[in-house]
Amino acid sequence: MDKLILINLQDYINEHIKMQLNCFNLSKKSDELGYPGFTHFFQVQAQDEFLHQRRIMNYLLDRGQNYKINSIEVNTPELKNIEDILNVEIILQILQMNLQIMQKIKWTLQQLNFMNYYN
Repeated sequence: MDKLILINLQDYINEHIKMQLNCFNLSKKSDELGYPGFTHFFQVQAQDEFLHQRRIMNYLLDRGQNYKINSIEVNTPELKNIEDILNVEIILQILQMNLQIMQKIKWTLQQLNFMNYYN
């Protein structure tokens, strides 16, 4: 497999791990503040991020490739209330991170014809 593709897929896994951890942090804080609906919402989002990671990991393993999970740094903003959690800036940061991941990986997925892997 092309080295650039492997690097991009590794980055994809790492970025989804960051997103998963961010969602778990938001879920935990929502629970602490007494918002079970938001707690559940962010837990579901975290699970979705894990599924994305797992698909790429399985794809690599099915092709005899390997991946490595390095130490992951997550920026954890101070959240005092539900308004902080739902702050547009925080949500936009998460969405922007997701967009950056998708833009970076788009070429790689096209090269791999990845979507046919799951059809």
